[in-house]
Amino acid sequence: MRCRVHCDSIRLLEEGRRTLGIPCGYAIRRPPREAIKVVRTIREDLVPPLTIAIGDVVTRNISRYDSRPDVSVIDLKTQREPTTFETDLAEHYDISLHCRNPPGSLTAEAWGSVALAILLALSGRRVLVVVDGEEDLLAIPAVLTAPERSLIVYGLRDEALVALPVTRYLKESLRRFIARRFAALVGEA
Repeated sequence: MRCRVHCDSIRLLEEGRRTLGIPCGYAIRRPPREAIKVVRTIREDLVPPLTIAIGDVVTRNISRYDSRPDVSVIDLKTQREPTTFETDLAEHYDISLHCRNPPGSLTAEAWGSVALAILLALSGRRVLVVVDGEEDLLAIPAVLTAPERSLIVYGLRDEALVALPVTRYLKESLRRFIARRFAALVGEA
């Protein structure tokens, strides 16, 4: 008898949560307007092929104090409270994608949406990804699918704005992290 096993999502293990609470990249601990100025300086130095914002507040602040990111990933919540950012933001993007991603997980659907958004952004479109669930872990597929030197910008709750340049080393480190700190949610088809 043959079984096909599929995995449509992976879940972050508890020991991985502590690791992800440590800023990776440039942790900028300043008020929003000043933090975005630092991000702009980093962007000018790196000249990234793409700037990718993860989170509603990060997207709003970059858009307000600088320019629109090439890709923004939002979940219409800030600290688990609903926001109305999408109505303000959607009109400034060429394409909006929607996906499902439960808290603490990475679904194949969400991963694919981020990868598609990056592909579309590389062709010159600005893309908004709206997540039903939680967008926090979607920085991982953003790093793994974005071209090197891209800049991922995300918030570390009440602590810092983080600017994360994509490098080969970071990509390989994240692959190892996923292998050790995520569990596959496997079902039979």
